[in-house]
Amino acid sequence: MKSSDLNRFALRSLAAAAMLAGCGASQPPIGAVGAMPQTTARATHADLSVGNDDWNHGNGDVAIFAQGKKSPIRTISAGMRAPNGSAFDSNGDLYIANDGSTKKPGDVTVYDPRSGRLIRTISDGISEPDDLILDHSGELYVANYGNNSVTVYAAGSSRLLRTITEGISFPGALALDANDNCFVTNYSSVTEYARASTRLIRTITDGVFAAGDLTFDSAGKLYVSNLEASHNSVTVYAAQTFHLLRTITQGLDYPLWLALDKRNRLYALNLYGEETGSVTVYAPDTSQPMRTITDGILGPTTMVLDPSGDLYVANGKICNSSRKCNQGSVSAYAPSSDEPSLQIKIGIHNPVTLAIDPKH
Repeated sequence: MKSSDLNRFALRSLAAAAMLAGCGASQPPIGAVGAMPQTTARATHADLSVGNDDWNHGNGDVAIFAQGKKSPIRTISAGMRAPNGSAFDSNGDLYIANDGSTKKPGDVTVYDPRSGRLIRTISDGISEPDDLILDHSGELYVANYGNNSVTVYAAGSSRLLRTITEGISFPGALALDANDNCFVTNYSSVTEYARASTRLIRTITDGVFAAGDLTFDSAGKLYVSNLEASHNSVTVYAAQTFHLLRTITQGLDYPLWLALDKRNRLYALNLYGEETGSVTVYAPDTSQPMRTITDGILGPTTMVLDPSGDLYVANGKICNSSRKCNQGSVSAYAPSSDEPSLQIKIGIHNPVTLAIDPKH
């Protein structure tokens, strides 16, 4: 398999295989991990969604946790097949991107997390979805690795509105700017598409090497993580023009996931930093880490920041050479803390995607 043919799910699968063989410190293959903006959580609804993937059977489930709790409110499994992306809409409904299995193709399933009820399944145009995101109007965007496309669906519906294919090649992560223009990571580029359109606005290639995640700061600057072994970095681009401003390399080791807090501090999740994983944190407009978080991180797969600045890191299933396995966990960190304030293990088995309920 060529490195350019590895999507986010393949990266997680192969990394997990190395961990299961007791080789967690070896270098992972190249892949992409998608970004999803998270918004405020409401106390009456579930705060945290943790998607668990069953590597062996192509199934999986989602555990729903109230804020600050170690045990799930409920676990949802209906319709899930290898979940690898998640997001809440403005009503608090939960969307899951299912990579699928050899017997069943990928799709997107939508749930009421308060009851666990499966609301609908979206499959038209979907093939091995890697990421999903919702715009301000509620339209759903899905990055399909299996057919090199981004498909867009009407708000609250399974109706396919449009399919974007121009410039798309092994799509991984999605992000929307303040104008709801859609940005997509491809293996060797980032492409931008006009709001509510399939029109390709621009292609960014300068500084892009095996693009992983991408996100925007409050000023509109674009951040892209690069996973090619010789170019482990985060590249930063000017708002609107997207000229390359700087390249961050210090403290990075396969930066799978990016996040920015309200102060525009950058968080980068490293799969094999310090041999087990780390999160490096950078002050705004700097390239040197201000701190590195390693406590409570082992084989990380994803992370998310909530609106209060709390950081959640998902740690994947790890097995040693004798096949004794740690089923995974989620570590939570208060703002500016390097030690976990909460570690969640109940209801967790190989967590690969996190989302925060947007309703408050």
